[in-house]
Amino acid sequence: MAIAEGRLFVGQVFSEFLLVIDVETQSIVKRLHIPGGGEGEIAASPDEKTIFFASNKENQFYLIDSATYKYHVVQYPSGGRGCMSISVHPDGSRLYIGVQRGGLLNGKSYFGGNCFLAVYDLNRNSYVTTIYLAEIYNGRSDDATPACIEVDSEGEKIYVGMFQSKRGICVIDAISNEIVNDIRFERNECNKHFEWVDPLSVKSFGECLISLNRNNCELLVINKNDYKTVKSYYLGEAPNGPRDIELFDNEVFVSYPEKNGFVILNLSLATLNKSMQPTANASAD
Repeated sequence: MAIAEGRLFVGQVFSEFLLVIDVETQSIVKRLHIPGGGEGEIAASPDEKTIFFASNKENQFYLIDSATYKYHVVQYPSGGRGCMSISVHPDGSRLYIGVQRGGLLNGKSYFGGNCFLAVYDLNRNSYVTTIYLAEIYNGRSDDATPACIEVDSEGEKIYVGMFQSKRGICVIDAISNEIVNDIRFERNECNKHFEWVDPLSVKSFGECLISLNRNNCELLVINKNDYKTVKSYYLGEAPNGPRDIELFDNEVFVSYPEKNGFVILNLSLATLNKSMQPTANASAD
């Protein structure tokens, strides 16, 4: 879902439409027919003039005028197929699309996952680059997919939470569009079946990064400077684990479908920043 100019745009998985709902009256004002249907990822531009819908059925994304509902179609690059995540840079200049299959690494296609991040320049209406995200083992790429994308405009970093991947969170420099680091996680006692933790939702929070690691049933607060864990929260074990997080002021709302509701945590940014400061040597005079 995405909101633009008082209307909620909703993708319907088992239909051919995006629903447009007036927030104030809670009534459907438009059923927008989209080739391939409403299964995909949706985001709104910062000025709310454009809705971006990246299809998981058709190999393309749509730039939809939020006022007229007219749209323009752009094909995925590098033979890309399927989408699990989409995000817009806060300044509205670039669109980031997490594509499941079809990427090239140094001009070579590897058998397997081949997931990549496509960077689209919204001012020039053209792709800037594609960033290969899958890891290669013995000539075969893993079956990873980019589950979520968080753009940190202050630090000029892009954080991509990787599904079915040991690399955890992939850190990309937003200027050079190069991978600069991986934030890898160890599985805990809750994670009995997988080698990876599946960070399905990642959010920037001041000097920290918050990662919801589904298979570990945990929420981690991570220092952006050294990628060390500042604080961890065990969320309780249930089938399929927690799914998504949203921030409001100092509160983190964790969606946990199998618990039939939310887990709500209160985080103090000041306390977290203090805990990241170097500890003074108590024996020093």
